[in-house]
Amino acid sequence: MDEIQQKLNEVICSRLDELKTLDSKTKEYENTVDDIVALHKQMIEARKIELNSEESERSRKEQQDARLDDRMFKMRQLDDMKIDRRIKIAMFSTEIVATALFVIAGFKFEETGVFGSGTFKWIRDKCKLTKK
Repeated sequence: MDEIQQKLNEVICSRLDELKTLDSKTKEYENTVDDIVALHKQMIEARKIELNSEESERSRKEQQDARLDDRMFKMRQLDDMKIDRRIKIAMFSTEIVATALFVIAGFKFEETGVFGSGTFKWIRDKCKLTKK
């Protein structure tokens, strides 16, 4: 686009130089002025096209950046969800292991303990983990 602007400027300057040599009352002078005006309008239109092109390019880049930011945000959310799930699974597993160890310790106590409680005796009898 800069080349077009430069060429238009060169043509306008040459036409203005040509205009200086002409008599202001002649038809050729009027035609040259009309040509200069038309060239200037073309230069303005070329600049508008260039600005619109730059604006659309900027808008497209902004949209791409917004989409990329959105994807990054979603990926972070997904990573956070995965970490949260892993923590919950670890907590649940720990609870299950602790409960199982407690129950096993209770069964062993019921077998060899000095006094018995009804809780583990009932569970032991239902699960049939020991011989009667």
